[in-house]
Amino acid sequence: MTENRQGPVSRRRFLGAAGSFAVAGGLLPGCVTTSAALDPATIGDTPLKERTDKLIVGTHIDREHMYHRSYRDTLVRDFELIIEAAPVLWGVVEWTRSRRDYSKADRIRDFADEHGLLLRGQSLIWHQYVPPWLETALGHKNPGAEWIMSEHIRKLAGRYAGRMQSWNVVNEAIEPADGRGDGLRNTPLLRTIGPDYIDKAFRAAAEADPGARLDYRAPRKMPLRDQGGIAAVLRPHDFRPSLFVERLI
Repeated sequence: MTENRQGPVSRRRFLGAAGSFAVAGGLLPGCVTTSAALDPATIGDTPLKERTDKLIVGTHIDREHMYHRSYRDTLVRDFELIIEAAPVLWGVVEWTRSRRDYSKADRIRDFADEHGLLLRGQSLIWHQYVPPWLETALGHKNPGAEWIMSEHIRKLAGRYAGRMQSWNVVNEAIEPADGRGDGLRNTPLLRTIGPDYIDKAFRAAAEADPGARLDYRAPRKMPLRDQGGIAAVLRPHDFRPSLFVERLI
């Protein structure tokens, strides 16, 4: 493999890139993890993952660079977990209905296995990056809609069962601006299955991958003061997930 055309990805450049890394901690229901800012210019030789024993330090992985030597060395040196995002989105794995392609996700899993890294899957259910056939297939009050959603979760989470440290099961399902009394985002799954699609998604994930931690993911820019509001919206639901908020460190 050759290095990036722009030159080797130095450790300082990697760690200083905006949005290049996040923190995933051992979360309790309704809690958020954060970390004090770390300045890459002064971080020294101590790997990030050795600067705390209370957090799991992870990063989104760049699939284009993960086999470049300097990028890979920094990834393995400083992080314990990689976040597998785009390759496991519904619109990526099943763009055409019933034709599932896990090849991109499999490559990241294999990379993590080779280097002893934990994996986080993100996201099983999100209103963005859905396949083009989904809304038509869901229809209106279609009794088969729950099966469509649950089958997607069972197939995807089941494929990587036992390998994921955690799954973001439902992503950004809360949007007060949509004007619903319960605060939920107005999405095709909500309109078709109802508000308990959140519970049903978590139950399907727990069945498919019982050993993984299951999270609800809030937006990265969500102010800490809003975590109580999110907990209030989720409280009526039977399944109580952890709350995961990405924070740059």
